[in-house]
Amino acid sequence: FGPLLIFLASFRNPASAWELRRLDYVCGALSAAGLVAWLVTSHGTVAIAASIAADALAAVPTLRKSWRSPETETAAAYFAASLNAGITLLTVSEVTTAVVAFPIYILVIATLETILIASRLGPRLRQRRTEARASTDSPAAA
Repeated sequence: FGPLLIFLASFRNPASAWELRRLDYVCGALSAAGLVAWLVTSHGTVAIAASIAADALAAVPTLRKSWRSPETETAAAYFAASLNAGITLLTVSEVTTAVVAFPIYILVIATLETILIASRLGPRLRQRRTEARASTDSPAAA
């Protein structure tokens, strides 16, 4: 429900800037297919796996955006989600797929988002690559 509210709020925010690309449509369609699989299955573990797959596919465009433009995201929100998932896992008394699968997934994806955003890893690596190319292309390097 939270991501839906954020999506709807993006239409009201005049400063929001996002552009749908082919990847967004493909991930959205595959995510919807995963949700359908989740709804029609009668097996709990299959339903959980389908819902995680659907969420992971929906997360791909956000991961890409966090890699390319981390300044457009907020690391604190993803850190809070990581913390929430970690606390949830600490409360587990019986480890089963049904109990731990989704919190583990959230912990992994939210931690990855936090690292990408807080470290600005994508832009830093692109800058290093650009600097390395410039140094090998300069006449002094020859």
